[in-house]
Amino acid sequence: MALDLYLVRHGETAWSLSGQHTGRTDLRSCRWARRRHAAWVSTSAAFRFTAVSSSDRQRAIRTAELAGFGRPAITPLLREFDYASTRA
Repeated sequence: MALDLYLVRHGETAWSLSGQHTGRTDLRSCRWARRRHAAWVSTSAAFRFTAVSSSDRQRAIRTAELAGFGRPAITPLLREFDYASTRA
């Protein structure tokens, strides 16, 4: 049985556009990035997804919704790595 895995990254935030790293900060994607993900609707309609998962960050959840994937299953295991933190 074959498994096809598709990864879609959330849109840029104001911080990523200015060169800052978001890490654990829960920022929204920029408006133009949200419009670009909405363009995924026609592409994603060509596929039948049996599962869609997202981190618990609002930018990732909203990207899945705008791209036409519906409300994703949410898990903190898909969070962006917080490489700026000294905590394990």
